[in-house]
Amino acid sequence: HQERSYLTNNETRNAAIQSLFRHLENNYGNLPSLIDQGPAAETIVSTDGVLRPDHLARLFRHEATALHVINFFNRQSAVQLGEEL
Repeated sequence: HQERSYLTNNETRNAAIQSLFRHLENNYGNLPSLIDQGPAAETIVSTDGVLRPDHLARLFRHEATALHVINFFNRQSAVQLGEEL
């Protein structure tokens, strides 16, 4: 029963996300133009597993698009979560 509920919730969530993007595209259009390009499109990579304040500051100032902190989250848990999503 719990697995069926999870699948229903997951399907509902996916439908809601798709609906949101359809709404955004229909009402505001040109979503690809919102994707950062050039230096702002940089992904900051922290290889030591530490989330640093200066990295967050750059992200919040829109000087980078993403922050990847390697080994920040347990690898096996991440794999399991990815499979569930």
